[in-house]
Amino acid sequence: MQHPFSVTEHPQFCRVIPLLRPGCTPPSHEAIDGILLDKVHDQLTQDMRTSVSSKTATLIQDGWSNIHNEPIVASYLQVVNKSFLLESHDTGSMTKSGENCKALAQESIKMAKDKFDYVVTSVVTDNAKNMDKLRDGLKENDPSLVVYGCSAHMLNLLGQDITPSSVIKHVIEIRSISRTITNLMPG
Repeated sequence: MQHPFSVTEHPQFCRVIPLLRPGCTPPSHEAIDGILLDKVHDQLTQDMRTSVSSKTATLIQDGWSNIHNEPIVASYLQVVNKSFLLESHDTGSMTKSGENCKALAQESIKMAKDKFDYVVTSVVTDNAKNMDKLRDGLKENDPSLVVYGCSAHMLNLLGQDITPSSVIKHVIEIRSISRTITNLMPG
């Protein structure tokens, strides 16, 4: 669950913090949105720079809609066993066409090299039709680049295609019950 930074100034939040940690005063939302956020961002950027500098890895690009149903495209760097958010784009009115997503991927590849001295050797995306065009375009521009669709996404789509609807109905029901139980558990 996500909350705005202003929750730190909510009366109930201000009452509970001294109970949890006597003498502690929560920071204002301005402090969180300014100095503290900048400090955490700088530290994470430095950690990322240290982890990926002069290394090769995979660029992962995915798109979805935010809580306001606005399109977002995000790029991650996968280095050995670590993932780092490289950048995200609120694409606004821009369609998530293969050509537009390819341009975003190329920007991310350039940013990875310029900002982190990171060489992208492969790119993975989901398996939507627009991503086929992105992968083909990237491969055309750089034949040495390994580009592929997400295997887990492909298996999920295959499972949907071959699983009878009578079985899917029960899987969804079990998943719903499991979520309810998880939400009721303390901690």
